[in-house]
Amino acid sequence: MKKMTATEKKAITQDWKEAIGAYEIYKPLHLLKRNGPLLTGIYLQPVYGEEHYVPVFHTHSLMTPFPVVSLATPSPLLNGKGVDESISPSRHSTKFDELVERFELQCPTAFLNTLTCSTLDTLYQDAVASAHNFPIQAMTDNVLLLAWCKKEARVAERIAYYKLILQGWPEGVTQHVGGATGWEREIKMLLEPQRLVESVTQELKKFKLSHFPDHSLACD
Repeated sequence: MKKMTATEKKAITQDWKEAIGAYEIYKPLHLLKRNGPLLTGIYLQPVYGEEHYVPVFHTHSLMTPFPVVSLATPSPLLNGKGVDESISPSRHSTKFDELVERFELQCPTAFLNTLTCSTLDTLYQDAVASAHNFPIQAMTDNVLLLAWCKKEARVAERIAYYKLILQGWPEGVTQHVGGATGWEREIKMLLEPQRLVESVTQELKKFKLSHFPDHSLACD
């Protein structure tokens, strides 16, 4: 086997763009779409020494600074054994329609144009509940999403709930945010509406994505 060539990567990326539609090409093997204050993406993650790839749907919040476009709330295409589905260029060329259909069944959110607050809220909560690590980023992104949509009661409830989770983690994990109390203090500073808007504008400029069309977020 050999690594995917630049030509193969370009063709694979274009195929996924055409299959899903609303996304823009960010980089080879990476598609992005803007929905208001966040990005959703399809990362065609190279595996097996870049011989194969795995389609992974993800989100990235623009409401707080981050050095790179993150793969938050990742949802990879899974095979029948429940593990990541690795796809070779040859299999891509012969089974692509079937793979797209399976990905849509497993991750319908990836195929939506406009997204809703409730859809994303559920996505974040599921990511926190199923995480095998310590999903501070997903917790923060979830609270900021609710604040953007002015869900004040749910913001307070979610902060209290996530703070309890943080208090149960090892001190070394939460030390960089000042523990559960420090995280709560920091996130409350981020909640100011104008600050959220400014962060989105600055982050779009930083990643050179200001030209991306906004497919909107419905605050249902």
